[in-house]
Amino acid sequence: MASPSAPVDLPQTLLEPVLVRHATRNGFTTRFNTTLLSFEEDGDGLVIATVRDDLSKQEYRICTRYLFGADGGRSQV
Repeated sequence: MASPSAPVDLPQTLLEPVLVRHATRNGFTTRFNTTLLSFEEDGDGLVIATVRDDLSKQEYRICTRYLFGADGGRSQV
């Protein structure tokens, strides 16, 4: 085993609130029901992402230092 920790089967309903709370407390913005359409890095270490709100269908751009995806195995991120 590569890790001294035992595996844990933790349901998403328990894990997700912990991750969102930790991210929020550390200055991250969490977006749900949002599709990443594209992203590119500028020359200054920033990521420019184009996303679509899946409820309103509005597209907008986000400028950030970090881009995280938690949408499963088919994620672009």
